[in-house]
Amino acid sequence: MEGQAAVGAWCGDEPGGPPARWWRGQVLGWPSPGQPVGQAEGRTRRRHKLSDKLIVRRRRTGKKHSR
Repeated sequence: MEGQAAVGAWCGDEPGGPPARWWRGQVLGWPSPGQPVGQAEGRTRRRHKLSDKLIVRRRRTGKKHSR
């Protein structure tokens, strides 16, 4: 039996079957990271805590900041 290949068929395509990555683009129940959901909470860290004085951070590198 000889027939013509389907238009746009690639080598290895399964006729009638879903493509290998059929799940791409489906809605899976959660939003993509680019869509904000809900209201922003703001800062969660308390500024000017007493324990901040005890934390020793490394010296800044790069541009010199004037204080």
